[in-house]
Amino acid sequence: MRAVIDPQGRVWDASDPASFRHFGVHGSAEDLVAHAVQRCACVEVTTGKRYWHVQVQQGPLPNRAVERVVQTLMDGSPDRIVIEQASGAPQPFELMTSIADVVARLGSIHEGYADSPLESSFAACELSLGRLLQGGPASLAGAYRSWLARRGRLSPRAVRSLLDRPVGARWLMARLGPGGEPIAETLPPYISFWGDADLTKLIGRPMAEHPDRRYGEAVARGFQAVARAEAPHLEVVDAVVRPVGLSLHHLRYDRLILPWRADDGTCFVSSISFPRLVRNSARSA
Repeated sequence: MRAVIDPQGRVWDASDPASFRHFGVHGSAEDLVAHAVQRCACVEVTTGKRYWHVQVQQGPLPNRAVERVVQTLMDGSPDRIVIEQASGAPQPFELMTSIADVVARLGSIHEGYADSPLESSFAACELSLGRLLQGGPASLAGAYRSWLARRGRLSPRAVRSLLDRPVGARWLMARLGPGGEPIAETLPPYISFWGDADLTKLIGRPMAEHPDRRYGEAVARGFQAVARAEAPHLEVVDAVVRPVGLSLHHLRYDRLILPWRADDGTCFVSSISFPRLVRNSARSA
């Protein structure tokens, strides 16, 4: 498949007549892609058996388009990705073997032309819960077994034990407020790049108000979806996090989200993560 991703993150099939009408192009798929990438700040993604091809403009990259590219790569999990920068003259292809490298390279391309870096991004791909009981990460498997044994119920004692030490808890636990917004009640130590002082200030605040608002909003949406479904959810997350005043971090982790109900009817949602990659741009520069 050959797709064009526009600045709003919408995906257009390069062979669909509707795409030609949208971009106002007559001719071949090559003409459409060239116009969309070089004149409309779109990103091309072409899937293939040997490798996937990502073509971007030589200029600032739209954040929503980059988010969609990352999501597309996560869904397809290609072993090799080639990045090409479109221009009037031939450009060398850059071969990447991981999504982390693609994210880092797209960020560096963007920052070479823009006054400000790429904003944070968040892409998630659902995984089967069955894998947890068949050799998945022990921490996530243990949390899932605990949820199954308790049938998603939290006793008053369990709630107290979770909330006694809100910073440095094993799980990220949120309580759903009156409007359904997740409110942080505990925060685990692996969110260390925000600093201990910041973590203390985040307790009792809606998740969407956390230092990196876009990341906090994405986390909150995941919690709300699990609360509505009243069912566990396992996913792999690829995120670029940029807390205010701090350097960019690229994260990749497995995340298990669990819905809980206290005896008084209060709804909680917990999240426990298993990190696959934590990259600080300041260290890797």
